[in-house]
Amino acid sequence: TNGSARIRKAKIERQKRWKMAGLNIGSINITGVSLFKLKMILETHTVDVLCVQETWLTSSTVKLDIPGYQVYEERRALDKLGGIALLVRRGI
Repeated sequence: TNGSARIRKAKIERQKRWKMAGLNIGSINITGVSLFKLKMILETHTVDVLCVQETWLTSSTVKLDIPGYQVYEERRALDKLGGIALLVRRGI
């Protein structure tokens, strides 16, 4: 359908914008991370490295575990807002 063709075209355009020197790098202000949000992003974009801002994870929240990616994260100690994560595809 016309709608699905537009979605495919938009996905290709996003992938072109994110491609840099053979490495696909993405960045998103996620305003509260969830495994669902990350899964949707990683299914719709081919990224080797994903920089995530505003994860809003507290120190008591479980550590992010994304299959196929090494996750580096920093949480805010005294506030629920803020926080960053870096997802790096394993094997690069």
